[in-house]
Amino acid sequence: MPYIDTYKSLTTVIPGLATEVLNKMPFTTTESEFSASYQTEMKQINQLHDEFIKNASISDMAVTIELLSQIPADTVLHLANSTAVRWAQLFPARTDLTYICNRGTSGIDGSMSTAAGYAYASKQSTVFLTGDLSFIYDSNALWNNYIGNNLKIIVMNNNGGNIFRFIGDKQLMEKNLDFFTTPHHARIKPLVEAYGLDYLACNKTEDLTASINTLLNASKATVLEISTDADLNTENYKGYFKNIKQWI
Repeated sequence: MPYIDTYKSLTTVIPGLATEVLNKMPFTTTESEFSASYQTEMKQINQLHDEFIKNASISDMAVTIELLSQIPADTVLHLANSTAVRWAQLFPARTDLTYICNRGTSGIDGSMSTAAGYAYASKQSTVFLTGDLSFIYDSNALWNNYIGNNLKIIVMNNNGGNIFRFIGDKQLMEKNLDFFTTPHHARIKPLVEAYGLDYLACNKTEDLTASINTLLNASKATVLEISTDADLNTENYKGYFKNIKQWI
């Protein structure tokens, strides 16, 4: 039978089921200290992780930390592309939550639509964590008659595509920042109210815990806009990995 040789480098074919072939292989076991070493490394990294996040003031990182600490079990957590999913992946996944994200080609389009559609179809309590550009770009998803009270939305508004501050050459980014981050003057509140959803806002670190708690306990579909500082977000993101690398 013909075999697919995508890279034109196939030299040998061993027919059979993988389990059968592998069970016949003459593998030998050797003692290794890798597991113990790995556990030691991870313990130190987790300590550095915990120490760093203690000092996170109002920022995308702080929002993610607070949400993951408060969100009830059996909730569906939708993560928008770009920074939202990247912040969330820095923290251990909660086994009592369902995580959903439109990864694919990682475009920001469609994230809001997926969250709204899933909330309607599943009837489960659903929280959508998104940045301002992802939300604005797909805000028409809220223009329908099927938005249920089980949908809650957090918009981390850092006035643009903050992810581009995290990557690439620093000098290039500074010279062309507006072209990459596309800062805007769109107002979230009128947009939310135009679609008939309730609106909440948070601008202070000391209000973050109470604001997220209010959102999660809201009886109607609600959007919480949290204003965060783009420079602080960048400092936190790069500082986090710099902090971890000091041990590695």
